[in-house]
Amino acid sequence: METRSVKRKKLSHISENGIVDRISDLPDVVLHQILFLLPIKSIAQTSLLSKRWRSLWSSFPDLDFTTININPNSISSTNHNPSSAKHSHHSPVATGMDFITRVLGRRDKHSDLRILRFQGNLSFSHLNGIIRRAIRHNVQELDVEVSTDDYFNFPRSVIASESLRALKLKSRYPGFRLPPSSVMKDGFRSLHTLYLSLIILYDQPSLVDLFTDSSFPLLKKLNLDACFGLKHLSIGCRGLEDLTLQNCFQLKGLSISGPKLERLRVASCFDAYIDKSWVEINAPRLRILMWECNAITDNSDLENLSLLHEASIGFFVLHDDISVVKLQSVSNLLSGLSHAHCLTLESQCIEVLII
Repeated sequence: METRSVKRKKLSHISENGIVDRISDLPDVVLHQILFLLPIKSIAQTSLLSKRWRSLWSSFPDLDFTTININPNSISSTNHNPSSAKHSHHSPVATGMDFITRVLGRRDKHSDLRILRFQGNLSFSHLNGIIRRAIRHNVQELDVEVSTDDYFNFPRSVIASESLRALKLKSRYPGFRLPPSSVMKDGFRSLHTLYLSLIILYDQPSLVDLFTDSSFPLLKKLNLDACFGLKHLSIGCRGLEDLTLQNCFQLKGLSISGPKLERLRVASCFDAYIDKSWVEINAPRLRILMWECNAITDNSDLENLSLLHEASIGFFVLHDDISVVKLQSVSNLLSGLSHAHCLTLESQCIEVLII
């Protein structure tokens, strides 16, 4: 037997012309999946339909703002124009970073966020504020691409998050600084994926105690791109399966030890103008190795690659006068790939071998 509340709910979905709104009767999870196929502005516009759809918008778990035009001047123009501010307050589809802030501010406090994705030009304080709100809603995937007027510090609010599973932080210009390793390594207890791009490390050129076997306990995928000032890097996360390191031009020493590592890509790394550069790789489960356009190190030591299936090797060579030390290093690197089922040598690698 139907209760009065159920009957009232059904009647509320009958329009004046007697047409039953059966879509609104669908469960939230189904409607959220339907809305997921629409651009974020269109989803926001559905909140004007009824209280039912307003509730769906305020609890929508996947917020991708990359489809809207983030105008850095929209905030200042709104703040200086009372009529514009009034209109912006009532419009669910206002553009700019103020739209993102307002959406998160009006969100149902009991609704968790699955995905928050945005890009734009904003201040560090504004960026920090948005991320803090997302963390309070237990965001699981945070994908941010920003440019700022000056270097900014890595948002510390994400470090202690217990809900965060994937973090992508990409700086267009001028880059961001990392907190000390002692602060970073004790956090991210639930993180599975980490992507960092344009990191300024001149003040801490050695990251040898950040990605250790005890830090990032659940990390499976790591991508480090454009680490300026980085000279020494050691990676030993016990659960890591996929590692990409690229555009680290000043790198001098690289140590990788991964008992579960299956895929490794190193591209455009190492300083070709320094001596005593080195690389060490120990990955008993490694199946795919891509070594692309890297400067030749003075020493190469590859061990325990017995399961290697596919390897591709390429070098960046400044001149033909390659030292005996570097030639021996190339030989050691190729010897470490003896178990590979498929080995591809790029043209410059072959040129080095015939010298």
